[in-house]
Amino acid sequence: MKLLVATTNTGKLHEYQELLQGLPVQLVSLADERIEMDVEESGQTFEQNAALKAQAYANRSGLLTLADDSGLEVDALNGEPGVLSARYDGPQGTDESRYLLLLDKMRGVPWEWRGARFRCVIALAAPDWPAPIIAGNGRCEGFIARQPRGEYGFGYDPVFFVPQFGLSMAELPPAIKNQISHRARAAETAKKVLAQRFFPDVVGPESPETRLPPTSEMRIRPAQPSDADSLQRYCYTDRTLRYVERRLEWAMAGLARGERIPLVAKAEEEAIAYIEIYLRKTVAELSSLIVAQPFRRRGVATALLNVAREIARDHGARLLAVAVEPKAKRLQSFYRGRGFSPHRTVRAIVQGYLGPAVYLIQRIG
Repeated sequence: MKLLVATTNTGKLHEYQELLQGLPVQLVSLADERIEMDVEESGQTFEQNAALKAQAYANRSGLLTLADDSGLEVDALNGEPGVLSARYDGPQGTDESRYLLLLDKMRGVPWEWRGARFRCVIALAAPDWPAPIIAGNGRCEGFIARQPRGEYGFGYDPVFFVPQFGLSMAELPPAIKNQISHRARAAETAKKVLAQRFFPDVVGPESPETRLPPTSEMRIRPAQPSDADSLQRYCYTDRTLRYVERRLEWAMAGLARGERIPLVAKAEEEAIAYIEIYLRKTVAELSSLIVAQPFRRRGVATALLNVAREIARDHGARLLAVAVEPKAKRLQSFYRGRGFSPHRTVRAIVQGYLGPAVYLIQRIG
C-alpha cells in the first residue's frame, strides 16, 4: 500500500521512513507522484493546517496521505511564533534570521521564564474518507537559550535547549534527536493509528513503562499554587496538603523577592518533581530536589539540574548541593556524576538526629 507523505523534502521523507519502519507501506513524496500543487496554510492551529494539507493532497493524488504541521511555541511570547514559525521573519527570512529575531524578543527574559516547546501535528486523509483525522500530536519541551549552539538540525534547533541532555537541539546527534523530537512523538502515535486501521496484526501490547510520558514531553516551569495538590500526591506523600501549600507560598514569596526559584516538572498536567534554587550572592543552592517514584531513573532529576545550572549561569553563580545522611552516599554519587565535586562536610539535623552532611559544588563555565 502506498502512503503519500505531503512533502518535497527528501530528508523529511527519509525521516518518516525511519519513524514508520515496520509498517508494510511504501512511502512516496509529492515529487515521486509529480505533484507540484501548493496548499496554503491558512489555518489558525497546527491541527487545521495539517488537516488542510492532508485532504488537499489526498484528493489530488487519490492516495492515503499523511501531512504534518509543526512549529515552536514560546510561553513568554504568548505562543509565538506558533503556526508562523516558518514565516516568522517574513517570506524572505532564513533559519538564522528567524531565531535571531526570536532571541531579540526574548532579551532580558530570565531563564526560568524562557519555557518553550516544539509541536508537531500529523493528519491522515483519504479520498473516500468523510474528513481527515488527527493521527498524532507530539511535542518536545525545553527552553529558549541565550545564544545559538550546535551544528546539527535546522530551523530553531540552535536556540532550543533540551533539559534532559543540557544541550541545544542542534548539539544532539540526529539519532538522539529522532528519539525525542516532536515529530518522532507524533509519528509514534500515527504509526499506531495506521496499524490499527490497516494492519491490526502489527499492533503489539503496551507495557506500563511505555504508557509513562517521555521525559522530553515534561514541562519545567516556575511553581504555582495550583501545583500543591499533585505535589502532595506524588512527591510529598508523607506530608499533608496544607504543608505543601505553605511550602509553595513561602517559596513563591521568595521568587517575588528574587531570592528563590521553585520549579516543577509536569507530566500530563500533574506536577511530578520539584526543585528549589536559593540564590545567595555568588552561590545558587539547591535546597530541595524530589522526583515521584514512577518517574525516577528517567532523567527527570538530571533535567531539573540542567535547568538549575542555566539559572545559576544567568546569575553568575556556582551551584551548591547538599547530601545528607542517611542517603548521603547515593546523593553524592548522583551529584558527582553530574559535574559536582565535594566542597565541605558539616553537621546537620535531619529527621530528629545530628548527622553528617556533605556540600558539593559545581563551578559554572
